[in-house]
Amino acid sequence: MATKVADAVTSLVNARTASQENKARRQHSLIFRLYYWLFPLHTERLEASAESALETAKADGQRVASDWIKATALHYLNQNGSDRHRRAEQLSEISKLQQHIGLTADLLQLSQSAMQHLTNAAYDCDLAWAAELVDLFNKNKTISLDSRIKNSIAAASVRSANASVRAFLEALQNHRSATMEAEPGDALELAVDIAFDPGIDVLSWINMPTVQEAAVECRRIAARLALSHDRFERLTKDSHTRLGHATEVLRKIELPYLAAAAEHVPTLIKSALPTRI
Repeated sequence: MATKVADAVTSLVNARTASQENKARRQHSLIFRLYYWLFPLHTERLEASAESALETAKADGQRVASDWIKATALHYLNQNGSDRHRRAEQLSEISKLQQHIGLTADLLQLSQSAMQHLTNAAYDCDLAWAAELVDLFNKNKTISLDSRIKNSIAAASVRSANASVRAFLEALQNHRSATMEAEPGDALELAVDIAFDPGIDVLSWINMPTVQEAAVECRRIAARLALSHDRFERLTKDSHTRLGHATEVLRKIELPYLAAAAEHVPTLIKSALPTRI
């Protein structure tokens, strides 16, 4: 690749020289200067083409050089048993943290959705309760119809909230299982374990004697979810901090080997040192 870049440099120098010589020979001609201003010369087009070819050759060379540096650095590193072991430990830690971050991100999204559904359900139950009170003291058919409609809407909202809470609880259980399998006793597992104690009674419209009680229950569960949501937000932030630290430790392990490999790359295709193997 370095030879290819060197050939491209030579081609560009030749094209640039020819273009400059052509301009120099004709610079005394007013007609030529006008023509040159309106239309690029053949030598100028050759120069532009050579510049483009050089940039392409450099980009290709730097990409190949970067891949070669990584492969060579890994070969050097694997010859050092201590650093090979340290690198494997860091890669394992990074993988676990990335998995945990992905799981907690899902839980955050599901808990947020469940809280929103519960808030909406509580509001619809409040409206239904108010409509029931109005209907209680009025024998108007229109008011009675409005009360029934609002009760139907409230029932649908509670069922929707119920489904949303169930989805969160299922994901929570999956998170607990995945975390315990990956790293028993880990802080993530403990955080999941204390998220709900003794747990949430999933909403049931049938078991709610009144819409007023349904509204109260929706707000109670939403409050429990808010506590869990806050815990997982802190947990996610902590995991991101730990991931950044683990990544930096890994970079420091790999950096000397990357630098050593880069010393063998020809100057023509050298670029910024890869950040990771």
